[in-house]
Amino acid sequence: MKALESRQVRNEGFRNAATRAVLEEPAHRFEPPTDGLDPRAAAGYLARALPKGALVTCGAGHFFSFPAMYMALPEGTEIQFSYQFGAVGQGMPLAIGTGAGNPGRPHVAIEGDGSLLFHIQELDTITRFKMQMVLIVWNDGGYGAEVHKLLPKGFEWGRRTGTRRIFVAIAKAFGGDGVKLEKKPICRRRWRRDCARAVCI
Repeated sequence: MKALESRQVRNEGFRNAATRAVLEEPAHRFEPPTDGLDPRAAAGYLARALPKGALVTCGAGHFFSFPAMYMALPEGTEIQFSYQFGAVGQGMPLAIGTGAGNPGRPHVAIEGDGSLLFHIQELDTITRFKMQMVLIVWNDGGYGAEVHKLLPKGFEWGRRTGTRRIFVAIAKAFGGDGVKLEKKPICRRRWRRDCARAVCI
C-alpha cells in the first residue's frame, strides 16, 4: 500500500457512475427467431424438464452459451463443458466417458450440429452399449461460431452455412430414436425410461 501511495497510483476501479449506469439499463430484448425455436427459451424448457441429480454434458461452439446462461439446473444436477481444447467436436467423446463413469444416472448431452459431425459415428457406440443418454442437437445449419469470426474479416455469411441435416433419421439409422423440435417447447414430462434412449433433437 505504501509503495502505491509513494508512486501516486490512482485506480478508480469499476465501482463508479459509468458502471452503475450500465447496470441500471433495462435488459436487452432479443427478437425471437423466425426459423425455429428461440435458443434462450429452449434452454429454459430443457432446464425445467431435467430431473434432480442429472448429468449434463455440453460441447463447445456457438450454441454452448445458451445452456450456460439460460439453464437453471435443478438440485444435485452437474454440468460440464468440453471447452478445454478450445475446439468444437469434443462433446460426444466427453459425454460417452461421462456416461460410462456414471451408469444409471440421467444424462443429457448437448452438442451443435457441426460439432456432432466430428464424431457422428459415436451414435453407434451409445446405442450398441445401451448407454442412458438423451442427446440434444442445437442445429443452426452450419458452424455458427465461425460467423462471428468470418464476418469481421469481410467474408459473407452464406459461405459457412449449409443445409440442416436430419439428425433424427441419422439417430434412428444407428439404432436410437429421435424427435425434431421446431415450434413446440421441449417436453416437460417427468423423466421416464423412454427418455433414456439416444435421442437427437
